[in-house]
Amino acid sequence: MIETKQILIDGYRITYQLERKKMKNMVMRIQEDGSLKVSANPYIPQNKIDAFLQERVSWILTKQEKQHAIFERIFTSIQKNRSLYIFDEEYTIICVQSNKKGIQFLGSEVYAYYVNDKAECDTLLNKWIRQECEKRFIEVIHEFDHMLDDYRLSFPELKVRKMKSRWGSCATRSNQITLNTNLLHLPKSFCEYVVLHELAHFVQPNHSKHFYQIVENYMPDYKARTKLIQHL
Repeated sequence: MIETKQILIDGYRITYQLERKKMKNMVMRIQEDGSLKVSANPYIPQNKIDAFLQERVSWILTKQEKQHAIFERIFTSIQKNRSLYIFDEEYTIICVQSNKKGIQFLGSEVYAYYVNDKAECDTLLNKWIRQECEKRFIEVIHEFDHMLDDYRLSFPELKVRKMKSRWGSCATRSNQITLNTNLLHLPKSFCEYVVLHELAHFVQPNHSKHFYQIVENYMPDYKARTKLIQHL
């Protein structure tokens, strides 16, 4: 069972979704849209949950602010997004009824032409975004794959999809990298870091000190890049 709860902490009113289920510890998670979800055992009293949140209020507010900034850049629908971000560029979305469907970029504007229903624009843009991800991500992979020539890596297969909790992943056995389509809406420098991070896993599969030495060797400013999305 999931309930909507509110708690007032240090003058901040925090709304969250409370899910009661069989588990040992309490867990809280900031969702993709910045909302807060807490999972807890049915036998844990409400005052203990409130205390759990109060101890972590600073973390909650910081993470929510960061996630809201990211979410505002990520395309979800015409109704929710007035702009379309492609790496470091912002475009105004304009839907136009026409006798033919299509996407056209003119300067700082992107035109989505629909035939019958304005909702067709969402389908058109999502399809275009996926195609653009495949094109642009491959270009970034090529750039860093060449940098790692000393390791004689095979060029990986790329897959793109929306992911809720990861920006990227790799499967070393199948020589495959999966990248989150939402990366297209964030700064290119951050996407480059994610790509290098996943490629480095083909050399070092864990997150050991040696792994981060490899990353830093090819991207000395990688720590700054990981913080880029905190200041959008």
